[in-house]
Amino acid sequence: MPPKDRPARTPGKGPRNQRLNTRRGSSPTRMLLALGGGAVLLTALLWLAAGRPGFDSPLATPRPTGFPAFAYNSSVTLAGYQAAASHTEELDWIPCYCGCASEQHRSLRDCFYKPDGSYNDHASNCHICVEESTDLAKGLEGGKSLKDMRTAIDSKFGARGGGTLTPPVI
Repeated sequence: MPPKDRPARTPGKGPRNQRLNTRRGSSPTRMLLALGGGAVLLTALLWLAAGRPGFDSPLATPRPTGFPAFAYNSSVTLAGYQAAASHTEELDWIPCYCGCASEQHRSLRDCFYKPDGSYNDHASNCHICVEESTDLAKGLEGGKSLKDMRTAIDSKFGARGGGTLTPPVI
């Protein structure tokens, strides 16, 4: 039996419970926040399912035949391997300045190709090799001579340290 100075309460009624119900209730603001959060989550899931457009992804890059998986580390790496494949003979005359001379590399060609002619994974993890290769291809395809490109690459990358012992262009 309730005390005489307090009226009997019905469960779920009264000012205290009304306050709690308001907090727990579905106000328009809470509904908008829930819908907005759901929309953000859905967008993120769709973005991931689409292969993260706008980012380099090995899965999102169409693969031409002939390159090993490591050539697809990024679009920049793939461009380096494509440039090397387009100018394989010229790579013999370009020194590499990434420090690979300690690996007995003789020219930029050794960064992209093994002695047996298969692809070397060295350049797939080296931005200097890839940049030299793409610079070489752009210059040659732009009409510069091999000798001019050798001079340009020596000037651009030579300050980074000693290069491979590559014979000069004659």
